[in-house]
Amino acid sequence: DSDIKPDATPNDLEAFLAAHPSIERVCLASGGTTADLFKRHHKRWLQRPGEWTLADDEVTRAKFGKLVSERSLEVRPVAHYRPPPSPS
Repeated sequence: DSDIKPDATPNDLEAFLAAHPSIERVCLASGGTTADLFKRHHKRWLQRPGEWTLADDEVTRAKFGKLVSERSLEVRPVAHYRPPPSPS
């Protein structure tokens, strides 16, 4: 985390996941700085109902629980991204 610059430009993870719909999980394996940057750069995405569930652990819920829609909260073993349905 100490190597992450506060003004770092994030990759377009949302577009990447949309282009690769078989990816179902996003795991942030490092510390709090990574989670804080992810929240800052992807706040609207995290708040979109139905797209995210959270791991059922204290750290994940402390970092992301207020952002992820309560309707999306389910008990899962890891953070989980649900891609939107493909247009018909």
